[in-house]
Amino acid sequence: MTTAVVIGGGVVGLCTAISLAKRNIDVVVVDEASLAGAPSWGNIGHIATEQCTPLASWATIRSVPRRLFTLGGPVGLPLSAVSTWLPFGFHMMKAAQGTRYKMGIDALTGLLREALPAWQRLDALWPHSSILRSDGHFVIWETEHSAKAGRKAWEKA
Repeated sequence: MTTAVVIGGGVVGLCTAISLAKRNIDVVVVDEASLAGAPSWGNIGHIATEQCTPLASWATIRSVPRRLFTLGGPVGLPLSAVSTWLPFGFHMMKAAQGTRYKMGIDALTGLLREALPAWQRLDALWPHSSILRSDGHFVIWETEHSAKAGRKAWEKA
């Protein structure tokens, strides 16, 4: 029998291991003992099947000034990289236009329509009880400081 070694027990690693095992390949998953440290730990808590708005939108473009890294946000636009981010910005503005924006919504809606059923099929393979909830969500912060900041942001939103 063929044996595959999968490095990492996050969502991608475990999905890969399940897929290989379904093909009758013996699988060894190499990962740290704590799943809380896995790369997926902070990323997959919310499966955003309802979020069918393309990133290339005028709302996103208008939000850039308040999201600048220099103001504590995630967007960095260093002058030294203007030849990279400026053309990207122009492409994004073009993709945010009427018909192209609608095409983006339609494409995301089609892709996400099957997302929850796919997660449900994957969840059914879990050897223990179900780990998937298809309604509601939890918001968890790691520290009291981040909880206060997070609550403030939610209230503002």
